[in-house]
Amino acid sequence: IELDKKYPQLSNYIRYLIASKKISVRELLREVDYINEEIKETLFSNNDQRRLSKISKCIGILRSLLNLELTTQEYEYFKENRSDFLTSSWMDFLVHNSQRYYLAVYPAHLQTIDDNLNNLEEFYQFGAYRERSLVRNLIDRMSKSTENLAVLIAGGFHTPGISKMLKERGYSYVVVTPVLTKRGDSSVYFSVLRGLKR
Repeated sequence: IELDKKYPQLSNYIRYLIASKKISVRELLREVDYINEEIKETLFSNNDQRRLSKISKCIGILRSLLNLELTTQEYEYFKENRSDFLTSSWMDFLVHNSQRYYLAVYPAHLQTIDDNLNNLEEFYQFGAYRERSLVRNLIDRMSKSTENLAVLIAGGFHTPGISKMLKERGYSYVVVTPVLTKRGDSSVYFSVLRGLKR
């Protein structure tokens, strides 16, 4: 009560921090996505619009998949709707509607995506294996030392998986996320994956 009177803004900020701890970011993003889909549904006037919207969503996720920028929410959607990501399943619809509206469509090289979808999926599956190894190695290293604090640096994609494993094992943790002011250079990451840069 004394703090409320003397420092009302600080008191409000502390309440804000306490309230924010109860928010599940993953569930919040899932809910935002759900609301977005519900709003779009009210605006659709036919099934062609629904189909085009779904294809557009798949293309956006495929772009993230190919650029190694997939979020955990996108990855979950990809796994749950795997068959929708085969470009061959869109082409009849896109070609037909492109001709209907006098638009040009360029379906070249789409088969390459379909042929490599399993490889891309496998890459992200290995991400889950990496998370387990990171947590296991971290715990092993800490148990062999006298340290009771550690810093684990990992990409944002791994945050939910690593956080969940630490929580299940009874470890306290804090997630620190940097504020990015510009897009990173993905070519460096691709070079590391190809073994060209160390």
